Amino acid sequence: LENALVDHPLVREAAAMAIPDDLVGNRIRAVVVLIDDSTLAPSELQAHCAIRLPRYMIPEFIAFLPELPRTLNGKIDRVRLAAMEE
Repeated sequence: LENALVDHPLVREAAAMAIPDDLVGNRIRAVVVLIDDSTLAPSELQAHCAIRLPRYMIPEFIAFLPELPRTLNGKIDRVRLAAMEE
């Protein structure tokens, strides 16, 4: 999923996560950093993913950040990302 998001020409980096949901099990959320001052609608990214991924892998929610939070080791801090989405 993250590779499909980053495959878009305006996306610099992306992180995706499954958020538990009582109704459907999990909902997919993505956080994306765009290249420079680009603008992109979440629906455009969802359409981009729909060409590359099965329907259940397309993120329902897409948030845009200027940069992804990092751990001290420089890896994407998924704990902080999950907390930001709540």
